Amino acid sequence: MITGFTFDMLGGLRSGEIDVALVVSPPGNVVVSTVRVANDPFMIVMLREHPLAGMKSVELGDVAEFPWVFFERRVHPSLHDGILRRMQEKNLHPRIRHHVTQADQVPVILGEDSAVAWLTPAGAERIVGDRLVAIPLRDPEIRLEIHLATLAANKSPVVSEYVRRFVK
Repeated sequence: MITGFTFDMLGGLRSGEIDVALVVSPPGNVVVSTVRVANDPFMIVMLREHPLAGMKSVELGDVAEFPWVFFERRVHPSLHDGILRRMQEKNLHPRIRHHVTQADQVPVILGEDSAVAWLTPAGAERIVGDRLVAIPLRDPEIRLEIHLATLAANKSPVVSEYVRRFVK
């Protein structure tokens, strides 16, 4: 079992290095077949004393008011660009202060200021605690779709059976 960024995992499928992968919000691709298995919101992480910390959920307009700790484009180019495009559509302007590749980088960066960090639910769960809280982003256009992916032309009966059972 290996972990990696979505586009690295898709490349591994295409090259035959791996047979099955869980990937986040994959772009359409005729070479790779996917089945959506989950649909989660981004989690916005902040200090417990942050002005947004008491909210049940936040919207783009709420987080646009604060500096961001945002994931690097190479982590997921289409999600990264899609979020920034959505901000433009809503006439909002992100204030990206730091870029990260891992959730573990966030606690140190948030420090003592009013910044908010964009993380997956799993990443947020790893770092929240006494100091940090996570609140879901409420936006129908910005979601983390988790897909089970395999090479469309994969002829392996084991892979086929695994995918079929997983989907059931």
